[in-house]
Amino acid sequence: INYRTMSRPSATQVSIATGSCTDSTNRALMINTASITIDITDSGIDGLDAGSEATSTWYAVYLVSGANGMGGLLSTSEHSPTMPSGYTYKRRVGWVRNHSDDNLLDFRQTGYGRERACYWNEVYTVTAVVTNGASSGFRTAVDCSALVPPSANGYHATFNPGDTSDQYQDTIQV
Repeated sequence: INYRTMSRPSATQVSIATGSCTDSTNRALMINTASITIDITDSGIDGLDAGSEATSTWYAVYLVSGANGMGGLLSTSEHSPTMPSGYTYKRRVGWVRNHSDDNLLDFRQTGYGRERACYWNEVYTVTAVVTNGASSGFRTAVDCSALVPPSANGYHATFNPGDTSDQYQDTIQV
């Protein structure tokens, strides 16, 4: 089975590459020979499953099939998108994040099989400032939940200690 990869052809679209996969119950094989482009500004098949575009929101990307053929959906639901009429089977193939400016964050997806890595090609900054000698010490909690899809198995973060005047602009990968 060739699980599909995703890409972002434009600021409002995500594309699912050709290939094959089973549905979420592993009962139906879904095969297509053309890529599927989903536009967050549309609704229904190849668009949002329900409602209208929301900013600063994670969207699950689904491949769907049924009597009406193959298509794609974006949904805020991790497991149960609203299925259009004529579509019975679904498989979540990834996640995209709609930024506060109504543009999907640019990404690069790598890997094969059920586990994929997604790298955001845009700087998305969460800043926590810790001052030397502060009463809280050198540990400051930073909430990264807005940066990690709901069903992610883990994430890597880069920390840049110091400020722009610091001659030691080291980065730490976590």
